[in-house]
Amino acid sequence: MEELISSGIPGLDIALKGGFIKGNQILVVGDPGTGKTILGAHFAREGIEKGENVVFVTVEDPPEKLKRDLKSLNIDIEKALFVDATPSEKTTSWYIRKEKEEEFASISFEFNLNGLLGFIRSLNEEKKIDRIVIDSLSTLMSFYKDEYSVREAVIKILNFLRSLGFTSLITAENHIDKKPSSIAM
Repeated sequence: MEELISSGIPGLDIALKGGFIKGNQILVVGDPGTGKTILGAHFAREGIEKGENVVFVTVEDPPEKLKRDLKSLNIDIEKALFVDATPSEKTTSWYIRKEKEEEFASISFEFNLNGLLGFIRSLNEEKKIDRIVIDSLSTLMSFYKDEYSVREAVIKILNFLRSLGFTSLITAENHIDKKPSSIAM
């Protein structure tokens, strides 16, 4: 029998008959405002409470804003390692930063998926990651111009995360026009 880990939400764990399968990649797709980030935060908090190494990659909101918003909901994930992959408003580059002793170590590059995945790999080599949340895949996929490229990138991300062996929760927005998301496949 495969080992299950808690989602951080007891009712969801009951519906899932014990939680998520350890080592799997969970893709949560929904409309804006449906609680995808909050689910990711509960998943992260559960890992933190169990003493696991948790990484939270935030692509839409800077970590300070995300942590403040979550604290207002009594969800504290301060002990997660935050990777700030929010786009810079001033340049075409993204700055991937990780928190380190209240400062960010920064790597700047023209955005490409290999850069972000390499950064995650280096974090895992530093300290074995148990759980990772990527919020949101939709922003990352906005760099791709066609559906084929999006699907190819999603498969690459999922295969990469699977190869490292940690449990991943990835959020993505459904298209506003209500067509099925190409990310959801």
